[in-house]
Amino acid sequence: MANLNIPGNGFISFDNILAALSVNDSFGPVEIRSTNGAMLVAVSRVSGVGTGTSGFFAAQAVDSGSLLEVVPFVIDTDAFRTNLGINNLGTGTATINMALMAANGTTQASTSSPIQVPPLGLVQINNIVRFLLNGSSSSAVTQQQGYLKITSDQPIKAFATQIDNLTQDPSIENSVAGGNSNLLLRSSANTNFQSSLVIVNPNGSAITVSLIARQGGATNNGAVTGTRTVNIPANGFFFTNHVLEDIGATSSFGPIEIHTTPTMPVIAVSRVYSTTGNTSGFFNTQSLP
Repeated sequence: MANLNIPGNGFISFDNILAALSVNDSFGPVEIRSTNGAMLVAVSRVSGVGTGTSGFFAAQAVDSGSLLEVVPFVIDTDAFRTNLGINNLGTGTATINMALMAANGTTQASTSSPIQVPPLGLVQINNIVRFLLNGSSSSAVTQQQGYLKITSDQPIKAFATQIDNLTQDPSIENSVAGGNSNLLLRSSANTNFQSSLVIVNPNGSAITVSLIARQGGATNNGAVTGTRTVNIPANGFFFTNHVLEDIGATSSFGPIEIHTTPTMPVIAVSRVYSTTGNTSGFFNTQSLP
């Protein structure tokens, strides 16, 4: 524990926050509280020691948890693995169940027994897809992907770390409590960097999703460069590893709008990745008016 003074419009930074707090633990949550009611924003960079890889991890409000959280994308292949962390934001021990959902809306696997997380505690499960499908994080690669539906009797937040097995580069993805019928991916890439997109339909009925790519360059900025319509079954998801190519967009980069018919909420996230460097980062969508 440490008490710090930060001037108005100022900031403070640490190269190694756990070392600065004289914490001997190898990992765990850090609480940041203002004692005078001042608003704070915080972000952490998780870096591999000696590997030159890292990922940013935005702090979450302590009241942002819910009893149902969705992690939009998890994967377990020869190229990538996914670790899962669950924070209990409640005052009692959280009893948590989760399901790995397939693209067609069926449940691929679920917890055989509830996971217990102490108040304000953290549980991390490595290789979460293997854990759910095979019952063990140390089991063989499953070559599967999907999204996680996590339920709890205490408010929780979760995060997934997609790790490149070659470079150990971590891409950190936050859980989401709900979606919107109109979403904006603020930018997507189509050249040296490319963008994946996953759209989760958490509803009990099928929906149609319209994707609209717009120009991000100076010439004809904002013009439509490609469109596509996809159907997503109830509780299913749509995934593309190169969204601008799949839309048929002519732009090298730019925003993408996501609209649903009928008007029902969806959840979407993109991963921006280098085509040569085995590095990437997740990019959340934002609600449109």
